[in-house]
Amino acid sequence: VADYVYDGQMNSTLCSSTRFLISEADFHDLFGKVGEKEYLIEAYFEDPSMAADYQSAYEQNEKDLPRDGQAVTYTMIFLLSAMTDIMTAMVFLLVGILLILIAVICLRYTILARMEEDVEQIGTMKAMGIPGKGIKALYLGEIRILMGMGSAAGYVAALGTVRLLTGHMSRTFGTHRPQGSMYIAAVGICVLVYGIILLFAGKVLGRLDQVTVTDLLVTEKGFGKTKMVRNGIHKSRYLPVNLLVGLHEAGNGYGIIFCLMLIVSFLVTVPYRMVHTMEDKEFATYMGSPVCDVLIEVEQGENLTERKERTEKLLASEKEQEWVSDYRVLRRVRLQAENQEGELQGIHIDTGQESGTGIRYLTGQAPQGEGEVALSSLMADQLGKKEGDFLSILWGENRQDFVISGIYQDVTSGGKTAKAVHDFTDVQAEKYTFEVNLRKHSKSREQVATWREMLGNGCTVEFMEDFIAQTLGGVTAQVRQAAMAAFFIGLGLIGMLVTLFLKLRIAREGKMLAGKRAMGIPLGAVCRQELYPVLFTGILGTAAGLFLAGLLGDRIISLLFGLLGLGIKQITFAAMPLRMYVLLPMALLAVLGLITVASCRQIRTMNITTYFNE
Repeated sequence: VADYVYDGQMNSTLCSSTRFLISEADFHDLFGKVGEKEYLIEAYFEDPSMAADYQSAYEQNEKDLPRDGQAVTYTMIFLLSAMTDIMTAMVFLLVGILLILIAVICLRYTILARMEEDVEQIGTMKAMGIPGKGIKALYLGEIRILMGMGSAAGYVAALGTVRLLTGHMSRTFGTHRPQGSMYIAAVGICVLVYGIILLFAGKVLGRLDQVTVTDLLVTEKGFGKTKMVRNGIHKSRYLPVNLLVGLHEAGNGYGIIFCLMLIVSFLVTVPYRMVHTMEDKEFATYMGSPVCDVLIEVEQGENLTERKERTEKLLASEKEQEWVSDYRVLRRVRLQAENQEGELQGIHIDTGQESGTGIRYLTGQAPQGEGEVALSSLMADQLGKKEGDFLSILWGENRQDFVISGIYQDVTSGGKTAKAVHDFTDVQAEKYTFEVNLRKHSKSREQVATWREMLGNGCTVEFMEDFIAQTLGGVTAQVRQAAMAAFFIGLGLIGMLVTLFLKLRIAREGKMLAGKRAMGIPLGAVCRQELYPVLFTGILGTAAGLFLAGLLGDRIISLLFGLLGLGIKQITFAAMPLRMYVLLPMALLAVLGLITVASCRQIRTMNITTYFNE
């Protein structure tokens, strides 16, 4: 193997083929000696929407044109090839939204802390008759300058990294020259973020109008919340004094730590849960297939019926030898269905007595009788049908109305499939699918490899986990990378914002901390009194983030999938391993604790005399 190339048309789930690129000389040596001949007939249109009409006209042509193979449309190629980049974009979109929330939270605290430091200067300016709007304009001017610089730097950084983030798209679909609309959209996003933060900053600075000169210079009320009377710390023989002091301080401005850890834990957990769900065997139910151990596909081509009978005979023998617990056979046919406008469209239908059972339905249920059919979500949308409607299906000289029993999710065959109990015996099969369950003690890859060798060419034998990995492996790998990026972004946010918070807190509470040092309280005890409230609120925030990720994470992902129209509208996260619920929070809390301990070194360098002279 010299190299590999991206080939979205040959995804096995799309067209049951795999393509190898070989030299001209090797091709001539092999031609006519091995395998079967397959011809690719390609058609291009100025308007991609004409492809469906062309496909229907080709299949209905009186000359009975060859149509043994899978019709591969732009929509099908886009479906799985683009899903890789769409999933990555979804993760980064979620990261971007949460980053804006964190920026707004931190901006509020930073502005209030800055005004607290300048309380005497602000009080003096108000005493001199400078209105609140004038003082507000001074702060807003500084914020505008910093926001403008930050937006410009972010815009330049985005242009520099866009090739890195879109590399997979370029390799898969080819490079394209950037258009002016792309730059305009990027500028628009920067202006939007700039406006959001500036508007919020104006709201926070509105507190300047709510305080008087007396509040600022006499009562020292400041801009924070109304000061609470601090009761004495009740002694406890069960908890150390430093812990009690720390917990008592937890409600004094540590809400930012709670919000930060909630958002970061949510940000980190959702992508990892999405990756775990896509790797789980249950994800087969989103691909129009029930959960089973092994999937055997007897592919289209010559001697299809003979290969099917050979497979059935093998499985019957293995069931007698107790390797196989049970199996079911689905027969796929391609027919014509009539949409709302009375136009005919091609439709893949999997037939069999148990067709449609064991998969997830958005509405309704699997077909129960000969006169019922279940449609995939994209197929139902294309035909303009819903549960309970009648669907006219044509084959040969026959025409029959079926009741739509349910709508399910599917991404195979372009996401446009159907399930029916009616067997359509007079229609030639496209392929056969065997869904096999093994005995619990016999889940042996060696045994499955033996089946693959015995069945030979024209049959695909795969464990369900391998089938999912081969179909969505590229998507999962990209989402995993995005999840890893979200994890490190989360760690960076914790490090940066907790450092900022503690620096501002130490500057704001410097007099109190200096008093503790002057009273002879050891530095280690003072640091622990700062560490405990940070960890306490951090643990609460992390727990809340994990809870919200479990409660809302799959709903958010389902909403995004529904908007993209990829054939999946509702996802339920698979249960994540218990170790992940331990390892992810522990990593976040460990960084939180280390940053807090490192920031407390600032207390060691405090000049106690300076504070008491003030």
